[in-house]
Amino acid sequence: MTINQVKSREPIAAPCGFYQSIALYQLITLYQSIIIVTINSYQQLT
Repeated sequence: MTINQVKSREPIAAPCGFYQSIALYQLITLYQSIIIVTINSYQQLT
C-alpha cells in the first residue's frame, strides 16, 4: 500500500454515505412509481 493509493482512496471514502443516501432515495422513488403504476392498472381493470 503506497501513499498515493491511500490518498486516492480518501476522496472516495468520504462521500460514501452520500452516495448510499442517493441510491436509497432512487430505490424508494422507483418503488413508489411501481406502486402507482400497479394501482393505476388495477383501477383500469375494475
